[in-house]
Amino acid sequence: EKQQSNEILQLFQEAQRNILYLNKLRLQALEELELIKNERDSLLSKVQKMEMEKQSNLGGNDEFTISSQLLLRIHSLVLRGMIGRAEASDLRDTVMDSRRCGSVDEISSQNDADFLSELRNNANYSNKYGSLKLDEIHGLQEAGVDFYSYFDGQLRRNKIWMGVVSGIGVTFIQPLDYSYLFDHGKVYGYSNDFERF
Repeated sequence: EKQQSNEILQLFQEAQRNILYLNKLRLQALEELELIKNERDSLLSKVQKMEMEKQSNLGGNDEFTISSQLLLRIHSLVLRGMIGRAEASDLRDTVMDSRRCGSVDEISSQNDADFLSELRNNANYSNKYGSLKLDEIHGLQEAGVDFYSYFDGQLRRNKIWMGVVSGIGVTFIQPLDYSYLFDHGKVYGYSNDFERF
């Protein structure tokens, strides 16, 4: 009877720990949803402001106007859920640095898929291996879900990217913490291979 009581107590304590852990995850999810809502509201405000500026500019073809149109398209893609916030930030940086963008006028006339592909090819994804040939990954896009891995005594958040290479679906995991571990020129052959994988 005493052993049974101890087992019940242990099960109860384990259930309490699980409930606390699930509650912690729920609170993190609520915080993330609030951040997303705030960013969405901010993006909508920026889109409306850019629309008003566009109408007042009478649709000029200068580089500033074209860049504004590209930024507006990026905001639109975020609002439609085609890209995530982090990628949108990278793409905005690419547009603002027109040296990486090539001819912004050519990009602005493309459909959404080609537009994204062109910007992604020009964007600087610093947390991916230098040996990856991003132009050979078709439809590379953020999966829009978080993936957690256990490292250094804690759960660590990662970003998931998906695409197609030679007709085969591929998935890439980009760490949001410890990203310096993967800022190498190739996948294998370093003294910290064990730690990285």
